[in-house]
Amino acid sequence: MASSSATRIAQLKPLIRSLPQSPFSTNVQLSEALESILTRAATPSTSTGASSSSVDALREAGTQQRLQQMKDAVMRIKLGAASRDYPLSDTLLSPPNDVHYYTRIRNAVHNAENGIKRPWWKTFFSIKGEE
Repeated sequence: MASSSATRIAQLKPLIRSLPQSPFSTNVQLSEALESILTRAATPSTSTGASSSSVDALREAGTQQRLQQMKDAVMRIKLGAASRDYPLSDTLLSPPNDVHYYTRIRNAVHNAENGIKRPWWKTFFSIKGEE
């Protein structure tokens, strides 16, 4: 039964590694956290007492179930299920007090990824706009 867990883990690792990198955090990524959880779940726990085969079978079944749940969760993250199930309204996407707020954040993240800095005078004079 342990080989079944090993095959599931082997199938799950490339799926986890294929998650996109976060531009906000370079030192900690979601894929690294999920992979560490996966390796912790993969390590067999040693029990101090004499373990029966039924206890081991239940433990293996629980591991299989957790691995399947983790695979389903990663697939939902990759497919963007939450954004489809719970779409945001236009009033949330463009707040009335600052209509271009999220557009500027998106552009700032894009520019930061490409190493483009904002001109000093726009920062100094607090110039806002669509960019």
